[in-house]
Amino acid sequence: MSLFHAKIEGVPQFVSYFPAVHRAMQHFEGQATPKQVYAFIAEHEGLTAEDMAHKNKNGGPTFENRAAWARFYMTKAGWMYAPKHGVWALTEQGKQAAELSQEQAVAMFKSVATKLKGHEEDVSVPEDVQPETAQYWFVGAMWDEGDQMPRFLQEGIWQNGYEHKFSDLVHSMKPGNRIAIKATYVRKHNLPFDNKGVPISGMKIKAIGTVTRNHGDGRTVDVEWEEPLGQPREWYFYTYRSTVNRARVEDEVMARKLVAFAFEGAAQDYDFFMSHPYWRDRFLDVDTVALAQDDSESHRVWWRLVC
Repeated sequence: MSLFHAKIEGVPQFVSYFPAVHRAMQHFEGQATPKQVYAFIAEHEGLTAEDMAHKNKNGGPTFENRAAWARFYMTKAGWMYAPKHGVWALTEQGKQAAELSQEQAVAMFKSVATKLKGHEEDVSVPEDVQPETAQYWFVGAMWDEGDQMPRFLQEGIWQNGYEHKFSDLVHSMKPGNRIAIKATYVRKHNLPFDNKGVPISGMKIKAIGTVTRNHGDGRTVDVEWEEPLGQPREWYFYTYRSTVNRARVEDEVMARKLVAFAFEGAAQDYDFFMSHPYWRDRFLDVDTVALAQDDSESHRVWWRLVC
Protein backbone atom coordinates (compact mmCIF):
# COMPACT_ATOMS: atom_id res chain seq x y z
CA MET A 1 0.00 0.00 0.00
CA SER A 2 1.18 3.52 -0.78
CA LEU A 3 2.24 5.56 2.24
CA PHE A 4 -0.27 8.15 1.09
CA HIS A 5 -3.14 5.82 2.06
CA ALA A 6 -1.55 4.29 5.18
CA LYS A 7 -3.29 5.08 8.46
CA ILE A 8 -2.43 4.19 12.03
CA GLU A 9 -5.56 3.67 14.08
CA GLY A 10 -6.41 6.46 16.52
CA VAL A 11 -4.05 9.17 15.24
CA PRO A 12 -3.98 11.59 12.28
CA GLN A 13 -2.76 10.20 8.98
CA PHE A 14 0.50 12.17 8.95
CA VAL A 15 1.73 10.17 11.97
CA SER A 16 2.23 7.29 9.51
CA TYR A 17 4.92 9.44 7.87
CA PHE A 18 7.18 9.54 10.95
CA PRO A 19 9.05 6.31 10.07
CA ALA A 20 9.32 7.31 6.40
CA VAL A 21 10.82 10.70 7.24
CA HIS A 22 13.24 9.02 9.64
CA ARG A 23 14.32 6.53 6.95
CA ALA A 24 14.84 9.32 4.46
CA MET A 25 16.94 11.34 6.92
CA GLN A 26 19.09 8.31 7.71
CA HIS A 27 19.60 7.72 3.98
CA PHE A 28 21.03 11.23 3.68
CA GLU A 29 23.28 10.62 6.70
CA GLY A 30 21.22 12.83 8.98
CA GLN A 31 20.93 16.05 6.99
CA ALA A 32 18.89 16.97 3.91
CA THR A 33 16.66 19.60 2.36
CA PRO A 34 12.88 19.11 2.46
CA LYS A 35 12.84 18.51 -1.32
CA GLN A 36 15.37 15.71 -0.96
CA VAL A 37 13.24 14.10 1.75
CA TYR A 38 10.05 14.42 -0.30
CA ALA A 39 11.72 12.91 -3.37
CA PHE A 40 13.18 9.99 -1.42
CA ILE A 41 9.85 9.18 0.22
CA ALA A 42 7.97 9.42 -3.07
CA GLU A 43 10.41 7.00 -4.69
CA HIS A 44 10.64 4.47 -1.86
CA GLU A 45 7.18 4.54 -0.26
CA GLY A 46 5.01 3.69 -3.29
CA LEU A 47 3.50 7.12 -3.98
CA THR A 48 1.76 7.52 -7.33
CA ALA A 49 1.50 10.61 -9.53
CA GLU A 50 -2.08 10.98 -8.31
CA ASP A 51 -0.91 10.87 -4.68
CA MET A 52 1.69 13.55 -5.40
CA ALA A 53 -0.88 15.80 -7.10
CA HIS A 54 -3.45 15.64 -4.30
CA LYS A 55 -4.14 19.00 -2.60
CA ASN A 56 -5.33 19.69 0.96
CA LYS A 57 -8.00 22.21 1.97
CA ASN A 58 -5.54 25.08 1.65
CA GLY A 59 -4.55 24.08 -1.87
CA GLY A 60 -1.11 22.84 -0.87
CA PRO A 61 0.40 19.42 -1.65
CA THR A 62 -1.12 16.98 0.88
CA PHE A 63 1.86 14.61 0.77
CA GLU A 64 4.46 17.33 1.42
CA ASN A 65 2.37 18.86 4.20
CA ARG A 66 2.07 15.49 5.96
CA ALA A 67 5.82 14.90 5.74
CA ALA A 68 6.48 18.41 7.05
CA TRP A 69 4.13 17.82 10.00
CA ALA A 70 5.99 14.60 10.74
CA ARG A 71 9.21 16.58 10.85
CA PHE A 72 7.51 19.17 13.11
CA TYR A 73 6.61 16.55 15.72
CA MET A 74 9.97 14.79 15.45
CA THR A 75 11.68 18.15 16.09
CA LYS A 76 9.44 18.86 19.06
CA ALA A 77 10.33 15.42 20.43
CA GLY A 78 14.08 16.09 20.09
CA TRP A 79 14.76 13.77 17.14
CA MET A 80 15.34 16.51 14.56
CA TYR A 81 16.45 20.13 14.35
CA ALA A 82 17.23 22.82 11.77
CA PRO A 83 20.97 23.62 11.49
CA LYS A 84 20.05 26.47 9.13
CA HIS A 85 17.08 27.74 7.16
CA GLY A 86 15.83 25.23 4.61
CA VAL A 87 17.73 22.25 6.01
CA TRP A 88 16.46 19.38 8.17
CA ALA A 89 18.77 17.33 10.37
CA LEU A 90 18.66 14.44 12.83
CA THR A 91 19.90 15.00 16.35
CA GLU A 92 22.21 12.40 17.82
CA GLN A 93 19.14 10.68 19.30
CA GLY A 94 17.58 10.49 15.84
CA LYS A 95 20.80 9.24 14.25
CA GLN A 96 21.35 6.47 16.79
CA ALA A 97 17.74 5.24 16.73
CA ALA A 98 16.92 2.08 14.84
CA GLU A 99 13.87 1.77 12.60
CA LEU A 100 11.06 3.91 14.01
CA SER A 101 8.06 1.69 14.73
CA GLN A 102 4.40 2.66 14.47
CA GLU A 103 4.10 2.34 18.25
CA GLN A 104 7.01 4.78 18.71
CA ALA A 105 5.45 7.16 16.19
CA VAL A 106 2.18 7.17 18.12
CA ALA A 107 3.97 7.68 21.44
CA MET A 108 5.99 10.55 19.95
CA PHE A 109 2.84 12.19 18.60
CA LYS A 110 1.08 11.92 21.95
CA SER A 111 4.09 13.25 23.87
CA VAL A 112 4.04 16.59 22.08
CA ALA A 113 1.56 19.19 23.28
CA THR A 114 0.06 21.42 20.58
CA LYS A 115 -3.26 23.17 20.08
CA LEU A 116 -3.83 21.54 16.68
CA LYS A 117 -4.13 17.88 17.61
CA GLY A 118 -5.98 16.18 14.77
CA HIS A 119 -6.32 19.28 12.59
CA GLU A 120 -2.73 19.75 11.43
CA GLU A 121 -3.34 18.81 7.80
CA ASP A 122 -5.70 21.77 7.37
CA VAL A 123 -2.96 24.33 8.05
CA SER A 124 0.59 24.98 6.89
CA VAL A 125 3.50 23.85 9.04
CA PRO A 126 5.37 26.59 10.95
CA GLU A 127 8.87 27.03 9.54
CA ASP A 128 10.53 27.88 12.84
CA VAL A 129 10.19 24.72 14.93
CA GLN A 130 11.81 24.34 18.32
CA PRO A 131 11.94 21.28 20.58
CA GLU A 132 9.14 20.92 23.13
CA THR A 133 11.63 21.77 25.87
CA ALA A 134 13.49 24.45 23.87
CA GLN A 135 16.32 26.05 25.81
CA TYR A 136 18.74 28.79 24.88
CA TRP A 137 22.27 28.96 26.23
CA PHE A 138 24.76 31.83 26.30
CA VAL A 139 28.26 30.60 26.98
CA GLY A 140 31.81 31.89 27.16
CA ALA A 141 34.81 30.65 25.19
CA MET A 142 37.74 32.28 27.00
CA TRP A 143 40.02 29.96 28.95
CA ASP A 144 43.33 30.71 30.67
CA GLU A 145 44.95 29.51 27.45
CA GLY A 146 43.05 32.12 25.43
CA ASP A 147 40.07 32.30 23.10
CA GLN A 148 38.77 28.80 22.32
CA MET A 149 36.11 29.87 19.81
CA PRO A 150 38.13 29.07 16.64
CA ARG A 151 38.74 25.56 17.95
CA PHE A 152 35.11 25.12 18.96
CA LEU A 153 33.91 26.14 15.50
CA GLN A 154 36.43 23.91 13.76
CA GLU A 155 35.72 20.84 15.91
CA GLY A 156 31.95 21.37 16.07
CA ILE A 157 31.84 21.45 19.86
CA TRP A 158 31.55 23.70 22.87
CA GLN A 159 33.42 22.91 26.07
CA ASN A 160 33.18 24.12 29.63
CA GLY A 161 36.63 25.26 30.69
CA TYR A 162 36.12 24.14 34.28
CA GLU A 163 36.52 20.61 35.62
CA HIS A 164 33.52 20.75 37.97
CA LYS A 165 32.05 24.25 37.95
CA PHE A 166 28.90 24.61 35.80
CA SER A 167 28.81 20.85 35.17
CA ASP A 168 25.14 20.58 36.25
CA LEU A 169 24.17 23.20 33.69
CA VAL A 170 26.16 21.48 30.95
CA HIS A 171 24.52 18.15 31.82
CA SER A 172 21.11 19.77 31.23
CA MET A 173 21.93 20.85 27.65
CA LYS A 174 19.95 18.70 25.23
CA PRO A 175 19.97 18.03 21.47
CA GLY A 176 17.99 20.74 19.74
CA ASN A 177 18.87 23.43 22.31
CA ARG A 178 20.24 26.65 20.82
CA ILE A 179 23.62 27.95 21.97
CA ALA A 180 25.49 31.24 21.51
CA ILE A 181 29.09 32.16 22.28
CA LYS A 182 29.17 35.54 24.01
CA ALA A 183 31.64 37.96 25.56
CA THR A 184 30.63 40.60 28.10
CA TYR A 185 32.08 44.02 28.85
CA VAL A 186 31.19 47.48 30.15
CA ARG A 187 31.15 50.48 27.81
CA LYS A 188 30.75 54.19 28.49
CA HIS A 189 31.47 55.82 25.14
CA ASN A 190 30.44 55.35 21.49
CA LEU A 191 27.14 53.64 22.25
CA PRO A 192 24.25 53.56 19.74
CA PHE A 193 22.00 55.47 22.17
CA ASP A 194 22.37 58.36 24.60
CA ASN A 195 23.67 56.76 27.77
CA LYS A 196 24.30 60.16 29.43
CA GLY A 197 27.81 59.07 30.34
CA VAL A 198 26.54 56.14 32.42
CA PRO A 199 28.59 52.90 32.02
CA ILE A 200 26.45 50.27 30.31
CA SER A 201 26.87 46.51 30.38
CA GLY A 202 27.32 45.05 26.91
CA MET A 203 27.55 41.59 25.39
CA LYS A 204 28.90 40.51 22.01
CA ILE A 205 27.16 37.59 20.29
CA LYS A 206 30.01 35.93 18.39
CA ALA A 207 28.59 32.64 17.11
CA ILE A 208 25.32 30.69 17.27
CA GLY A 209 24.43 27.07 16.73
CA THR A 210 22.38 24.06 17.80
CA VAL A 211 23.38 21.36 20.29
CA THR A 212 23.31 17.93 18.62
CA ARG A 213 24.78 15.73 21.36
CA ASN A 214 25.69 15.90 25.03
CA HIS A 215 28.80 13.86 25.93
CA GLY A 216 27.52 13.46 29.49
CA ASP A 217 30.81 14.51 31.09
CA GLY A 218 29.61 17.91 32.31
CA ARG A 219 32.01 19.63 29.92
CA THR A 220 31.43 18.88 26.24
CA VAL A 221 28.52 19.15 23.81
CA ASP A 222 28.57 18.71 20.05
CA VAL A 223 27.27 21.76 18.20
CA GLU A 224 26.17 22.39 14.63
CA TRP A 225 27.56 25.91 14.34
CA GLU A 226 25.96 28.21 11.82
CA GLU A 227 28.06 30.22 9.39
CA PRO A 228 30.26 32.73 11.25
CA LEU A 229 28.54 36.00 12.07
CA GLY A 230 31.49 38.00 10.75
CA GLN A 231 31.20 41.12 12.88
CA PRO A 232 29.89 40.19 16.36
CA ARG A 233 26.47 41.66 17.15
CA GLU A 234 26.41 43.88 20.25
CA TRP A 235 23.64 43.74 22.84
CA TYR A 236 23.27 46.08 25.83
CA PHE A 237 21.71 46.36 29.32
CA TYR A 238 20.50 42.79 30.03
CA THR A 239 23.67 40.67 29.89
CA TYR A 240 25.12 37.48 31.31
CA ARG A 241 28.48 37.69 33.09
CA SER A 242 28.77 34.04 34.10
CA THR A 243 30.40 31.49 31.76
CA VAL A 244 27.24 29.37 31.34
CA ASN A 245 23.79 30.90 31.33
CA ARG A 246 20.33 29.68 30.35
CA ALA A 247 17.95 32.35 29.10
CA ARG A 248 14.78 32.04 31.16
CA VAL A 249 12.41 32.68 28.26
CA GLU A 250 9.54 31.07 30.16
CA ASP A 251 9.25 33.93 32.65
CA GLU A 252 11.50 36.83 31.58
CA VAL A 253 10.48 39.17 28.76
CA MET A 254 14.04 40.53 28.53
CA ALA A 255 15.35 36.99 28.01
CA ARG A 256 12.85 36.51 25.18
CA LYS A 257 14.02 39.75 23.56
CA LEU A 258 17.64 38.62 23.87
CA VAL A 259 16.83 35.25 22.27
CA ALA A 260 15.06 36.99 19.38
CA PHE A 261 18.12 39.23 18.92
CA ALA A 262 20.69 36.44 19.07
CA PHE A 263 18.95 33.64 17.18
CA GLU A 264 16.38 35.37 14.99
CA GLY A 265 18.28 38.47 13.93
CA ALA A 266 15.86 40.92 15.60
CA ALA A 267 17.03 44.45 16.39
CA GLN A 268 17.37 45.52 20.01
CA ASP A 269 14.77 47.99 21.22
CA TYR A 270 16.96 50.35 23.27
CA ASP A 271 14.00 52.48 24.34
CA PHE A 272 12.37 49.46 25.97
CA PHE A 273 15.37 48.91 28.23
CA MET A 274 16.05 52.59 28.91
CA SER A 275 12.46 53.02 30.08
CA HIS A 276 12.70 50.08 32.48
CA PRO A 277 12.76 51.32 36.10
CA TYR A 278 16.23 49.88 36.81
CA TRP A 279 17.96 51.77 33.99
CA ARG A 280 15.52 54.68 33.87
CA ASP A 281 16.31 55.51 37.53
CA ARG A 282 20.03 55.46 36.78
CA PHE A 283 19.58 57.92 33.93
CA LEU A 284 17.27 60.08 36.08
CA ASP A 285 19.92 60.19 38.80
CA VAL A 286 22.38 61.53 36.25
CA ASP A 287 19.89 64.18 35.13
CA THR A 288 19.17 65.12 38.76
CA VAL A 289 22.88 65.60 39.50
CA ALA A 290 23.33 67.65 36.34
CA LEU A 291 20.31 69.80 37.19
CA ALA A 292 21.59 70.37 40.73
CA GLN A 293 24.97 71.44 39.33
CA ASP A 294 23.28 73.82 36.91
CA ASP A 295 21.15 75.31 39.70
CA SER A 296 24.20 75.76 41.92
CA GLU A 297 26.13 77.54 39.16
CA SER A 298 23.13 79.81 38.42
CA HIS A 299 22.91 80.71 42.11
CA ARG A 300 26.60 81.66 42.17
CA VAL A 301 26.19 83.86 39.08
CA TRP A 302 23.11 85.53 40.62
CA TRP A 303 24.97 86.17 43.91
CA ARG A 304 27.84 87.83 42.06
CA LEU A 305 25.42 90.04 40.18
CA VAL A 306 23.49 91.24 43.21
CA CYS A 307 26.37 91.72 45.61
